[in-house]
Amino acid sequence: MRGRFFGLAWLLLALGLYDLLIEPVMGEAWYWLWVGLAIVLLLWFYYARLLPRTAVQPRAQYVVLRGPLRRVKISYGRIHTITPVKLAQHLHPNTLSSSEREVLEPYLHVTAVFVALSTMPKALQRPRLWFPRWLFSPVQPGLLLVVNDWMALSRELEERRATWRDQRLQATQPDKRSLAARVLQDD
Repeated sequence: MRGRFFGLAWLLLALGLYDLLIEPVMGEAWYWLWVGLAIVLLLWFYYARLLPRTAVQPRAQYVVLRGPLRRVKISYGRIHTITPVKLAQHLHPNTLSSSEREVLEPYLHVTAVFVALSTMPKALQRPRLWFPRWLFSPVQPGLLLVVNDWMALSRELEERRATWRDQRLQATQPDKRSLAARVLQDD
């Protein structure tokens, strides 16, 4: 999409400059040409600069799902399971629109990470404003994450989730060791 919008922007710019400097061929519609150019440039900026910023970042206390315009923190307490899946298992080609099918076709048989969530965060209750709908599984609540190295992401999420769970468990349980054992561990 980035290349298409870039080409369309150049075409509209050339037409606008021709209309402005050489011969007015647009008549009264010249204004809409420049409005169209501005819209195409905004769409190019979105696809060229903002969309590549999307990421999944496992942190110590939560996972950050960063979209082009918004980021959402998902607690490890909400994560039920982390499993590898094929996108076609969750996104059937018959349920996708033709434009979605065109975008997702190369990825339907690629291994992705499915992060099943017990409940969706409030920030993701209306995800269509900020994230594409194919990021969310229609089969069960969760995220479908297509990344270059699905094994590394899966392993990192599991490790951070286990560490988070251990920290929570230690914080809730009192230390039952003797004073001597605690002093010896501190040294």
